[in-house]
Amino acid sequence: MSRRTSIAVAVALAAVVIVVWALLPAGKPSDRDRIDAFIDAVTGTLSAEGVEAGLAKYVDLSRVPLSVNAMIRQRSYGPGDADALRADAMRGLRPYFGTTLRILQQRVKVEGADAHVGLRLFSGQGMAEVDFDLTKSGEDWLVRRVSITR
Repeated sequence: MSRRTSIAVAVALAAVVIVVWALLPAGKPSDRDRIDAFIDAVTGTLSAEGVEAGLAKYVDLSRVPLSVNAMIRQRSYGPGDADALRADAMRGLRPYFGTTLRILQQRVKVEGADAHVGLRLFSGQGMAEVDFDLTKSGEDWLVRRVSITR
């Protein structure tokens, strides 16, 4: 093969690699990236806006029912319960708005379409253990169970 032919083949191969690379999904987040984004959403400074955003992004009762165990209170929410869930979440979390939740320890386990996130959180109000079970629905990770203990 002549030098000119070798250069032409190398340029053609480089062009194919560039085209294939350009067609691949750019920066598509992995499941772990999505779980890490969820952890970021449920920690930090607690606010009404953050609660609303978290409910909108990580809870869809028409696809995945939600069970909440908060201290001694237990409640399940299903399709049609979005307003009740929002009201209960706001009422239960309002006293903590403005509080910063810092992660002392986290455990994450992803198995197929199921994930468990365990957080030990610290704030000016004390410590709490919060466990979330999530289910993957399409590209979304949705909370199906949350348990909060002190």
